[in-house]
Amino acid sequence: MLIAVPHPTQDIKEERESGSFNVKELTDLIYGGPDQVEQIGKLQKIMFNEPIFWGNDHSLGHTHSYTSGLAKSLRFEEIFRDSGLSLTGSLSDYERVREAYNEPLPCDMHRILFIPALETLASKDQLDKWLPLATQMKIIGCYAQTELGHGSNVAGLETTATYDPKTQEFIINSPTITSRKWWPGALGKTATHAVVFAILLLGGKNHGPHAFILQLRDLETHRALPGVTLGDIGPKFGFNQVDHGFAHFNNVRIPRDQLLMKTAIVSEDGTYSKPKHDKLAYANMTLIRVNIVPRAAKSLARSLVIALRYLSVRRQFSADTERLAETKVLDYPAMQNQLLPLLASCFAFQFTGVQMQEDYHKMMERAQRGDYNLLAPLHATCAGMKSLISTITCDGSESCRRACGGHGYAHYGGLVSLVNTHTAVYTVEGDNLLIAQQTSRYLLKRVQMAFVGQETEDDDYSYLKELPGILEARADNVQALEGSQLVMAYRHRAAREVWRAAEAMQKSLADLSSNESNSKDEEPSASRAWKMNQVQLLRAARAHCFYLTVKYFLAQIEKRRSSASKNLIQVLENLFELYGFHYIERDLGDFIDDGGYLKGLSSGFIRAKVSSLLTKIRPEAISLTDAWNFHDQHLRSAIGRYDGNVYEELIKSMDREDLNQSDVLAGQNELVTKILHVNDVRSRL
Repeated sequence: MLIAVPHPTQDIKEERESGSFNVKELTDLIYGGPDQVEQIGKLQKIMFNEPIFWGNDHSLGHTHSYTSGLAKSLRFEEIFRDSGLSLTGSLSDYERVREAYNEPLPCDMHRILFIPALETLASKDQLDKWLPLATQMKIIGCYAQTELGHGSNVAGLETTATYDPKTQEFIINSPTITSRKWWPGALGKTATHAVVFAILLLGGKNHGPHAFILQLRDLETHRALPGVTLGDIGPKFGFNQVDHGFAHFNNVRIPRDQLLMKTAIVSEDGTYSKPKHDKLAYANMTLIRVNIVPRAAKSLARSLVIALRYLSVRRQFSADTERLAETKVLDYPAMQNQLLPLLASCFAFQFTGVQMQEDYHKMMERAQRGDYNLLAPLHATCAGMKSLISTITCDGSESCRRACGGHGYAHYGGLVSLVNTHTAVYTVEGDNLLIAQQTSRYLLKRVQMAFVGQETEDDDYSYLKELPGILEARADNVQALEGSQLVMAYRHRAAREVWRAAEAMQKSLADLSSNESNSKDEEPSASRAWKMNQVQLLRAARAHCFYLTVKYFLAQIEKRRSSASKNLIQVLENLFELYGFHYIERDLGDFIDDGGYLKGLSSGFIRAKVSSLLTKIRPEAISLTDAWNFHDQHLRSAIGRYDGNVYEELIKSMDREDLNQSDVLAGQNELVTKILHVNDVRSRL
């Protein structure tokens, strides 16, 4: 007997009806208010009427992908020119459109990295000269920091800039094979100029890495200038519309005033004026990493929108195949446990990103007044957050793809390209393990400051001043763990891991000091001690960043408690608790191994709590994904359709497939015929 199966469109309709909150209210919260959402909608409408952006490019080779991307970059600029839209500011229309389109393009690096680098590092006179050229697209720039042998370790860069006082020029060189610039987007073919990071050499003295603006290509012929060798580094796992490139410099001379001099000055005679704050050069990298966080949240949300919509209409197996329709895949608890904590993570990361962007703008406002106290803690935080959040995003996107089975493996499912993009976020701007050491170093520094009684601002590291008290604290009732006590549990875990790292470093340094030889070739004790304790140091950084995400998540809920609807607050609280308890379950040993803050906590209680929260969030799943406001056109997924009509769309996508435009392809008949007769010679022997 055939069982009547609900149509997927009916399934998705019922899913939406099960939601308890106003979806638009949450959309407004995610994007900063109804005015922002309205503007995003207007921009999306413009983009959806541009066919060039919505073709099927997944079968293109690298060269054709790049030229296609370049044509799209041109169309972007034409749209903004003709529409009078904003190209600057933290909430520029350009950023909103790029979030909507969500495909990397060659000229992105010009606005995302090159222009912000000028704004951060150039003097007023330099800005007056270069910024109009950049904003009007008279030049196209890239950000050339990474080298073949060095990435996140800026201090280890090998490109040199030697000052010649006779000609008042800097001579840029790539003196070693590993000093070639390698990986910068738009460097290979597109950029005419670059902000190049190089070691400043004055009279033979090394003054460390500084930023220079350097012309790469002729503005008329677009050929590389003398002494500059450029090229693309080849196809990659993703981002193939972007020409990630290499550059080799051979005695390239640039005028003295092309050293970006907001933070450091070299006079005509070669006198060096030290910057007021030698870390301000890292502000641009800090901004890049700060912005990775909310972008990662939205990227993971895209994958979840596709996966959760599909799994809400996809049915598999039944306890009674003669009486019951097959079960929705998302109704299986194992699938909920795989995906719904990732949905909670999206909101945690979005709120974390909002807080970090606010902190960045606060830091820059104070830096303009000569107060740089907020730069170091923010730089340390964003390094660790980049590591933590891009790891979860990358792994989470792959989990979404796997959850969708064969349709997740195919390009038409839309998840393959998202996985590729998320993997790039994990990869760029520093190795995800080593970059977190910047957080570890700052944590130890703050512990040392606390022990000597040095006063610091009340910030996200100030809990380290209270280490003894935190380590002795206990939850009032672990069976009623929620809200602020959940934040305290993560704070206690972070404090304990930082304390262990500090103790281990102190012990290692003492041991090494007592056994230290006088050999000049021996590695310094501090460096050896760091390597010996690197795993614990990274654990401390990870624990600290997890603490901040739960702290920020709850803070954003509390900020809206009086203005948001009761139903929405309840859903956000459930997401907050799922996020908190899920990662406690994942790291259970960290929370209960020493009978600390959660003394008496059992694994059974945590698992039951997670299960209960999954049950509460399951009916809200589709409404929560709808709140991210992703249109079918920019999801580009046959299985992630808003109306749930996935199977008809799958058939239509096959009709559009290039390989299906002809029953027999040119040359196919001849080749297949030869294959069919390949053994005829043997049979005649």
